[in-house]
Amino acid sequence: MLARVDRVLDLSWLREEVTDCYCANDGRPGIDPEAAVRLMLPGLLTGIVHDCKLMREAQVSIAIRWFAVMACTSSYRTIQA
Repeated sequence: MLARVDRVLDLSWLREEVTDCYCANDGRPGIDPEAAVRLMLPGLLTGIVHDCKLMREAQVSIAIRWFAVMACTSSYRTIQA
């Protein structure tokens, strides 16, 4: 299912739209907005509504990792607020 969504999903416009919401030189770096949306979308499609549960699922689901365009060895704790 995620492969089909990936073929039609184009979020290239998103970074430009939210650029004003991020401060480049103050505080900790923001999460890539495209990666955040790509991580939340599988949660929405599978009925996972809690962030912590979604992060646990992303740790074990290669499909979610692939869809979110993150390496399988990435630490998902860095995404958690």
